[in-house]
Amino acid sequence: SALTYLALRPAHGDSSRAGRNTPLAVSCPNAAFCMAIDDQGHAITRHDGAWSGPRSLQDTGLTSVSCSSPAFCVAVGVNGTAFVFRGSTWSAAESIDPKSADQIDGFGTSSLNTVSCATTTFCLAGDVLGRVSIFNGSSWTRPRAIEPRHLSKEDRLAGTAGISSVSCSGPRFCAAVTVQGRALTYGGTAWSSPTELEPTSVVNLDRVRSLPALGSVSCAAVTFCAAVDPAGDVFTFDGTTWSAPRSVDPQGQTDSNGMTSISCPTARFCVAVDDSGHAFTFDGNSWSGGAEVDPIVGLATVSCATPTFCVALDDLGRATIFDGRSWTTPTDIDP
Repeated sequence: SALTYLALRPAHGDSSRAGRNTPLAVSCPNAAFCMAIDDQGHAITRHDGAWSGPRSLQDTGLTSVSCSSPAFCVAVGVNGTAFVFRGSTWSAAESIDPKSADQIDGFGTSSLNTVSCATTTFCLAGDVLGRVSIFNGSSWTRPRAIEPRHLSKEDRLAGTAGISSVSCSGPRFCAAVTVQGRALTYGGTAWSSPTELEPTSVVNLDRVRSLPALGSVSCAAVTFCAAVDPAGDVFTFDGTTWSAPRSVDPQGQTDSNGMTSISCPTARFCVAVDDSGHAFTFDGNSWSGGAEVDPIVGLATVSCATPTFCVALDDLGRATIFDGRSWTTPTDIDP
């Protein structure tokens, strides 16, 4: 399923949208359907090329959404709630992680921060306390920490335990990345030991900038995941090990926020976006130079259904669409 990323950070563009709804995450299971959520608790649907008006799910913000098909999505929010979409209607709010409600850490992650649905009977949500909950189609498990106990305890005490992004290619494989720059994988029953992808010096700098050291991960298969950091580096997972960082967006080292999101519908295609409004594409071997998509505002999140259909949202919540060759002009989807 497509990955979504949320960073509670100010847009670097103008403030003309202050007080208005801002879409924060989007998930597109195919080219005919997308679901977006916003910071005011609304869901916005794209069906056959047209965006619906916002539908209110709750009166506080939603943070992440994931759709395994046009008939099934899950959205999570800042008060520890989850909502399930089944084709035409959303469920009532279910409190699945009340302990995380309204909590925010120094990296900008909050409460239930990320969710990924591989099927209608398997979703995984991660929180600011370093815990995940799993949905089996009818109920959620109690949140549990994914890092070893001693490490989880240290991070909780320091306020650095947050899971910034999760991605599940199937019920028996997920990856998670943390605000501390660690990556872990899930094999259906247990989590791997954490792999430190980012050095402490970089993590500390990211915390000063209120950015997760690893902001987004996307897994196309058990043998392929990719994660991005604010410095413009990409890390890939081959089913066994994580690669060294590959510099894809060098401007991220000097930009205020750098690379924000990545989506990989297949192992031979990914799109990553940055806060300077550039989009980078991966063809299985190499990365393209950054296409200038939205340089005035910057891009916050991206979801690709196929190599010829992606939707990115900018820092003001406007949507731009990729057809495999070019990006459309950003348009407001949530007035």
